[in-house]
Amino acid sequence: MKFKKGDMVYYHSRAHGTIPAVVRAVGKNPGKNRGNVFIRGESPTTRGYISAWVHIRNVKLQNEEVNHEI
Repeated sequence: MKFKKGDMVYYHSRAHGTIPAVVRAVGKNPGKNRGNVFIRGESPTTRGYISAWVHIRNVKLQNEEVNHEI
C-alpha cells in the first residue's frame, strides 16, 4: 500500500469531481477494507466535509501527475 496516514491526496468521484483530501486511515482487513483508504476532504457542493472509505483506484497522491479528465 503506497498510502499512509496523513498523506495529501486527490480523490476523484463522479458526484464531486476531483477534490483534495487527507488520508485518515488505511484499511488492512482482508475481505473487508483492504485496498481502501479512509479520506476526509472538503465538499465542493455542500459546505462541509466528505469522510468515506474509498478504493485506492480513485485516489492519487497530490505530488503525482493528476488527470482531471477521468
